[in-house]
Amino acid sequence: MEEKSKRSNLIDIMKSMMILSVAVFHLIYRHHDSMFDLVVREMIYLSMPLFMFFAGYFSKDIEGSFLAGLGKRLKKVSLPSLIVTLVLLICFGPYYLLMYEDYSMKVWIGDFLQTYLRPELMEKILPEYTGGQLSRNISAVWFIWALSFATIVFFIAIRFTGDKLSNNASKDISEKSSDITAKSIGVTTILLVLGVILYVIIPPLSWSLQLAPLYAGIMMLGTILKKCQVLEKLEKINLGVSSLIMVVAAVIHYAIFRFCGSDDIYKSGLGDKGCITGVFFVIQIFIGGFVLFTLARLIALSKTGEKAFSWIGRHTLVIMLLHTLIGGITADILHTYNKPGPNWFVEPLTAEIVIKSVITFVVGFAGSLGLAAVNDSIKKKIKK
Repeated sequence: MEEKSKRSNLIDIMKSMMILSVAVFHLIYRHHDSMFDLVVREMIYLSMPLFMFFAGYFSKDIEGSFLAGLGKRLKKVSLPSLIVTLVLLICFGPYYLLMYEDYSMKVWIGDFLQTYLRPELMEKILPEYTGGQLSRNISAVWFIWALSFATIVFFIAIRFTGDKLSNNASKDISEKSSDITAKSIGVTTILLVLGVILYVIIPPLSWSLQLAPLYAGIMMLGTILKKCQVLEKLEKINLGVSSLIMVVAAVIHYAIFRFCGSDDIYKSGLGDKGCITGVFFVIQIFIGGFVLFTLARLIALSKTGEKAFSWIGRHTLVIMLLHTLIGGITADILHTYNKPGPNWFVEPLTAEIVIKSVITFVVGFAGSLGLAAVNDSIKKKIKK
């Protein structure tokens, strides 16, 4: 039982590093293509697919009809986030109406619609709408939509393959590996290949739709690697050896990110590398995942570090939804710049802007952690 808890902590530590990079990406100004900027972008572009990977890794079987099962899965994945987002839109609308001269009731309504209808639909319904600051400050909700659409495709794939996601804990590794069927491997391959091809040939959509087949394939990878007990096997590698491999893997990961086009996948296109970008995007998950897993093992050497980082990792969804809102309000109070927004680069980048953006990050991240703690406290009281 203790070993199982430790493995869960390692994954939570990985998730904490991923959500930390997301917050840094959204809240700290930097020079474009500076070393700091490249590392931050590399981390966040690795984090999104890894979140999907773990969504598949931890998926469990749901009994019932196809539609009932899908409804239960989406209710768990999407509904809490969409309700929280609705509350944020209602409660903070008056703040933005008072703070911003160009923020009107029409823009507020547009922010509501864009949050739930997505940008590709908004262009048809309200072509003059370009996005309000409230929408930008909770823009991380796109990930919930991406997870929702990918979950639909993933659920269809799992039902088609007939795979069982929940393994009996008493099975040994060889028995669990034998649960992997040729059909599941084939469907996973098709989703990954189809995801890359569709991303190239279909007209640009929002990330939540554009990446759905690719993300569903990554979720399928999560179920396969879980049955192979890959993370358990990696944990058995000597930590010194693993650390040396991690350094080499980190360099390779950076080279792929920098020179093979994977930086373009979140820009509604695959750049001049075409499908190669999508292929390397998938490869990066394995390389970058190994790097983060080894870093998690190093952090876990300290009981204090393990406890703190694993707690953060268990609250990634709260942080995802709230850090940009709290950070945006903090930026307003500092009277230096308007963040978060669509652009994270400023010229000239003064020391004052850098310092205040770091303050914004600290307050935004700490504030979301505080609300996560409050959420835990409320849950405990409800259970009592």
